[in-house]
Amino acid sequence: MRLTFIGADHEVTGSCHFLEASGLNILIDCGMEQGINKYENAELPIPYSDVDYVLVTHAHIDHVGLLPLIYARGFRGQIMATRATCDLCDIMLKDCAHIQESEAEWKNRKAMRAGKPEVTPIYTMNDAEGVLHHFVPCNYNEIIRLNDNLEIRFVDVGHLLGSASIEIWMKEDDCSKKIVFSGDIGNKNKPLIRSPQYIRQADYVVMESTYGGRFHKNTGDHVEEFARVIREEREKPFCLTYADQGELYLARGYGRQDKTGYSVEVSELYETENAVVFHTRLMGPEKSEKTKEIATYPYVVVRMKDGKKFGGI
Repeated sequence: MRLTFIGADHEVTGSCHFLEASGLNILIDCGMEQGINKYENAELPIPYSDVDYVLVTHAHIDHVGLLPLIYARGFRGQIMATRATCDLCDIMLKDCAHIQESEAEWKNRKAMRAGKPEVTPIYTMNDAEGVLHHFVPCNYNEIIRLNDNLEIRFVDVGHLLGSASIEIWMKEDDCSKKIVFSGDIGNKNKPLIRSPQYIRQADYVVMESTYGGRFHKNTGDHVEEFARVIREEREKPFCLTYADQGELYLARGYGRQDKTGYSVEVSELYETENAVVFHTRLMGPEKSEKTKEIATYPYVVVRMKDGKKFGGI
C-alpha cells in the first residue's frame, strides 16, 4: 500500500489523496482549490487514464471540482459515491463548468482589447457531462467489492446530504489493513441531516481537520449566541440576520443613546422571491416625555417563520 497526498495539505480546499493498494489506483476525492493558492497541489504520479476508481466523500466543489478536468485528461474509470452525492454532483459540476466557461469568455474579451493571448477554461460543459456518466451510486453501510482484495463502505457523517466517511479494507500478500478517510464531518442533531455515525476501528485514519482546533457548540446555544453578538455590537449601529431550523431572525440596532425614551419601529417587513425587506426607524422621546440621562441601546429583533412575522422583541 502507498498513500500520496495530492491536495488539501497545509491548506484548506483541493482535497485529493492517491491510494495504490491491492493492484488498484484509487483517488479519494478530486477537489478544486478555492481562494488563494498558497500551496500548489502535487501532480498525480501516474497518467489519469491509469486511475481505476475515484471515491467521493461528498459533493462540495473543494472535494469534486476537478473531476471534469481528469476526465478531459483521460480518466475513464468509475466514480463511487452515495446516491445523494451523485445527484448533487449532476448539479454542482455542470454549474462549475458554466462558471469556468463564463470566466474564460469574460477574460478573453478583456484580452482581445489589450492584445493579449486568449485563455481557455480548465474544463468545459462537455467534460462535466462526460464525467457524470462514470458515477456509480452506492448505498450507505453496504460493503462494495472493487476486486478480490479490496472492499469499501460509505458511512454517513452528517456534513451534507450524501456525505460520507469511506472505509477501505485492503489485502496485500498476507497483510490486511483498514484505512478510513473521514471526509468533512458534520454536527449532531441538525435538521434534514442525520447525525454522524461512528467508526469503531481502523489501522489508519486520514482526517479532515479544517476546524480541528475548535469544538462544536451545543445546538441549543445558537439563539443565545445571537443574543451575545447583539450585546457585543450594541455600542454602534448594527444589522444582523440569523437562520435556525426554518426560522429567520432579523435584528437592527441604533447604537448608544445618551438618554432614555427611544424606541425602534418596524416600518416595513416583507419577503420577495430573493430577499427579505426589513426597514426600521428610530423613534425619539416625545417632547413631553420625561427622560433620564442614562445610556440606552435601542434595537429590535423580529422572528419570521415561513415568510411571516412570528414575533418581535
